[in-house]
Amino acid sequence: DRAAAQAARAGADQLAGPGHRDGNNDVSASQAITAATNYLTAAGIQGSVTVTGQTVTVTVHRVVQPRILGAFGMPTINVTETESAQGIQGGP
Repeated sequence: DRAAAQAARAGADQLAGPGHRDGNNDVSASQAITAATNYLTAAGIQGSVTVTGQTVTVTVHRVVQPRILGAFGMPTINVTETESAQGIQGGP
């Protein structure tokens, strides 16, 4: 499951919104954070989102029960995934 990557892409898409297509290079970090957070919420996953320049970074934390080894008493595993995506720079 690539939840962090998909959320980062959803956020980065906001950095390449209509403002870039019309030459107005206003970047909305808050819109990028909201889009990535909404993706995580819809997926039922907790995580954090940061925006630095044109880069959106998402870190998710999940507890996973191993499917096969869980049947043999393997405990849950804490998994952290961090992914980044770049906004597409545009303009005339």
